[in-house]
Amino acid sequence: MRGTPYISADQHSVTLHRADVEDNDPAIERVLDFLARDIERRPEAIVGLSPSLAARIADLTEGIGFDPAAPIDGEVTL
Repeated sequence: MRGTPYISADQHSVTLHRADVEDNDPAIERVLDFLARDIERRPEAIVGLSPSLAARIADLTEGIGFDPAAPIDGEVTL
């Protein structure tokens, strides 16, 4: 059985992983299945960010801290 995904991030990338858990979210499963089929059908559509978009993202997020290991406030099911 496939599990619910989780995200890991560092300074240079964000990666979506599939966790091995018993509780699946059908909506997430459908999205991930769609993405997998689309990537298989059109691998050329996977491209990096343009330098201008990367610069814009860097400008918009300058000074914003992010710790992927930090606890999430409130009740969350991942």
